[in-house]
Amino acid sequence: FFLPELLEKQYTMLILVFSVLAVSLVEGRSYGPPFCTSNPRHADMKPLANWQDHFEVRIIPINENLLIDPRNTTGKVDPTPNGNFVIVKPKDKSVKIKGFAVQVKPESYIDGHSPVEFTMIHRNTLLKKLVNECRNGEMVLAHKDPSEKAKISFFFKHLPKYSTSDKKIFTGTILENFGKFYKFEF
Repeated sequence: FFLPELLEKQYTMLILVFSVLAVSLVEGRSYGPPFCTSNPRHADMKPLANWQDHFEVRIIPINENLLIDPRNTTGKVDPTPNGNFVIVKPKDKSVKIKGFAVQVKPESYIDGHSPVEFTMIHRNTLLKKLVNECRNGEMVLAHKDPSEKAKISFFFKHLPKYSTSDKKIFTGTILENFGKFYKFEF
């Protein structure tokens, strides 16, 4: 008469063990893409139209040393821009960025080399450069964690006149959430 109770407890434990295993095997991507891409594979969902209606991108020519010494207190910072500081933010202040990836377009490479470098990425608290994920030398930055971000910014060295040119060497994705994302190009 105790057998059904004992079996029920064993089945309950077995179901609990399988549930824990199943949850631990599910791998989220809140720490950036799992491989070198700026194209999310979110259950074959399509990006929403016209990212420019929802986000703005500012590209500011600057010398990277001004990011370290913004007031030039050392007096040694050359004011001549050697790159650009990029700021991406939602037009609606209530919207937050949950995911972000930007890639230097391969067709912009010169003799197999990227036309820009992300020299200050080690100082960036929101983005990381994908290294192990990029096997063919692609230049990709992605979000570091799942926190909501009011804006994203990064510096790229070279092309100091990029903001006034017609070139578009960057492509990427901005995610508001898993099902709501935009593809961009600038």
